[in-house]
Amino acid sequence: MKKSQLRQIIKEEISNKLKEDIIEKTDFVLPRGKKMFLQAEDEDYDRGLIVELTNEGGYKINYWYGTYAKVYPVEVEVDGESIKPDAKEVYIKFHPELKNNKSIEY
Repeated sequence: MKKSQLRQIIKEEISNKLKEDIIEKTDFVLPRGKKMFLQAEDEDYDRGLIVELTNEGGYKINYWYGTYAKVYPVEVEVDGESIKPDAKEVYIKFHPELKNNKSIEY
């Protein structure tokens, strides 16, 4: 079975379970209220992100490093500007007003 076929089957199963549409570009669906550990593809270091979709609709993000996945501070940039050199948690709030916002397509 090809990777694209497997991805489509997984999306259909998740979509049926969640009773919502999963867009074509989706690689992974975050469950609400659970911290998910994502690991970077890196031969030299164990590192990655912890991402949580909050009950309020926002996202909490932490950088982790090492075998025990401890949270470490990182520099945070927003729109190319350094905001904080040693942030331990970034919270992206839910914002329902989408009409006037400029979006970026990936």
